[in-house]
Amino acid sequence: MAQYLLFLVGAPLVGRLPHGVLTLIASVFGAISYIAARDARRAVQSNLAVALPDVSERARRSAAVRIFMHGVWNYLEILALGQTSADRVRAGYPLRGWEHVDRAREAGKGLIMVSAHVGAFSSAGQIVGLSGVPTTVLVEQIQPPALHDRLSRLREKFGLRMLVADRSAIRHIMSALRHNECVGMMCDRDVAGTGELLPFFGKETRVTTAAATIALRTGAVVLPVVGYRTGFMTGPAIVTEPVEMPHTGNVADDVREGTLRILARLESFIREHPEQWVVFEDLWRYGTIPRTRPESAPRVRSTTGSEPL
Repeated sequence: MAQYLLFLVGAPLVGRLPHGVLTLIASVFGAISYIAARDARRAVQSNLAVALPDVSERARRSAAVRIFMHGVWNYLEILALGQTSADRVRAGYPLRGWEHVDRAREAGKGLIMVSAHVGAFSSAGQIVGLSGVPTTVLVEQIQPPALHDRLSRLREKFGLRMLVADRSAIRHIMSALRHNECVGMMCDRDVAGTGELLPFFGKETRVTTAAATIALRTGAVVLPVVGYRTGFMTGPAIVTEPVEMPHTGNVADDVREGTLRILARLESFIREHPEQWVVFEDLWRYGTIPRTRPESAPRVRSTTGSEPL
């Protein structure tokens, strides 16, 4: 509830503050959070040790501090959306690679945009909503629900649709793809706890296979996307070339290989700007420990059984 009240007070103010002041706020509160949040700090440092094994401990520590700053930046940018115009978003996030979206839509089977929690993923993603392509983005349920609803309304300001990844999500995803629309997924965390054990940065952990499973079932094109931050609500928004899905006839093997190909793209995004990889849980801590499937996790039925979202 305290977080929700802070949101209600802060949202009207953020959009009115100069960007220089907001950058200072992100730096100060990010540094404080790095010092105060011991568990999150350890998780970030652990993740960076796996992702950047050849980088010095000092360099990883510096990146970790900046990750906390970018975490604050993300929230400030979401809050600022309420006072931001469409023209400001377009000017702040120049778009590259949109021709891949146009080609994917020509195929008529929908597209799945996959990304990682890198850079300005919430604010830069607004450029997709402004493009006119109907887009549904899978998100986690935030507590309390009132806060989730307020944040969703801000994220939906420019045409995106936020969809909680629960049991009912798969029906909406399939409907969107049948209508040649776009579905957005973050694939660097196994949010539902229903993923498969696969190597990520060369070390096995549980990762979601949802994007590959759905793409193989529907024929949707998988496009990795990223939006890096170079300043407050500023940076390049990039759509890269499609991930080619394998079609060997063995569904399980194809899902595994397709997921590995997606992960390879996400690894390249993270390596480009590791200081912007905002994940505050240790992704490899539970890598080899089976986890109970949450009741809320939706499932995608395949010819060999089921693959979870």
